[in-house]
Amino acid sequence: MLKLKTKKGNMILEGVVSLFIISLLIFSSFDIYMTSYKINSENKAKDNYADILDAVSKEIIYNKDYHFVESLNTGSRLYLPCDYINISAIENNDLNNLFVKEVPDKLPYLYVNIENGDIYKIRLSIYYKKYNGSGEIHSDLYKGKY
Repeated sequence: MLKLKTKKGNMILEGVVSLFIISLLIFSSFDIYMTSYKINSENKAKDNYADILDAVSKEIIYNKDYHFVESLNTGSRLYLPCDYINISAIENNDLNNLFVKEVPDKLPYLYVNIENGDIYKIRLSIYYKKYNGSGEIHSDLYKGKY
């Protein structure tokens, strides 16, 4: 009769190695899932900030006149703190009352830069917190006497 030549110690070693490989696969797939979740949430925030830039741009272009931009152009920098970075605050309040001259302490905030001339170039920039640092979205618009 034939005897099977198996070593009993190999069975335990094979089980430990298979558990190690399975745990590596699970941890790597969890890491990929978490990274994609962070990137997805960052992209949603970026889309929201782009909508806010669009709302501020439209508010300045369609609802404000040239004299409003002249009154904003005082030589100092203007900021919109994170408390007012939402579309309802921008639509329901006067922009003059929302802007502050001090740099806000926390992100996100909107920065307004106005370049002089017959036609003002207004650069709106939102600085926000990203997954790996901070980011910026900006929009340029022009307002002048026509």
